[in-house]
Amino acid sequence: MTQLRHETLNEKAYSELKSSIMSGQVLPGEVLRIRNLADRYGVSPTPIREALKQLVAEHALEVLPNRSIIVPRLSRTKFDELTRIRLALEGLAAELAAKMSDGKLVSNLEKLDRRMHDATERENVQDYLCLNEEFHFTVYKASASPNLLNFIEVLWLQVGPFLNNLFRICKFDYDANAFHGEVIQSLVKGDARAVGKAIQKDISESAEHLRRFLEP
Repeated sequence: MTQLRHETLNEKAYSELKSSIMSGQVLPGEVLRIRNLADRYGVSPTPIREALKQLVAEHALEVLPNRSIIVPRLSRTKFDELTRIRLALEGLAAELAAKMSDGKLVSNLEKLDRRMHDATERENVQDYLCLNEEFHFTVYKASASPNLLNFIEVLWLQVGPFLNNLFRICKFDYDANAFHGEVIQSLVKGDARAVGKAIQKDISESAEHLRRFLEP
């Protein structure tokens, strides 16, 4: 990861850490150590500490009785609830994005789709997860609905760390990228409803694999 520049460090540290959580770069139960993170991003501990506090307040992280900060685990019940909400909100965001879509959105998604296929061929889970987050949020940002986008980010902060588990079973044999192609094709056709459905199918298929790792 690139080091952060020495300006608005609190915001940059928060943004980097949030993205790491949402894209599954950290794992459920993992302890986040301030000094290690400060060294990784090339900053002092202060902006990292402030970013962690903010993420704890947003329920993306949890403070243990010994004051360690960890990525929380999810129960299957909570995961199922989050999945139901994701289906509704992300499907809506995708439909709205499709109604405002232009050639630039399709072109950007096609480039990401090709990079994701390359990541699967290389069996590079971390690259794939980062690109997966970028693909989804490229769609959602195109909805021009900032409040809806904020709600979706809160959901991803809670489910993102579990995305690594998708490949514990599939090991890239499962075509995790299949529905992304369907999103692009539906955008090209101008079928907003189909775009929303493709995003929902992507969420549902992944959730079906992921939930087996969770306790009831």
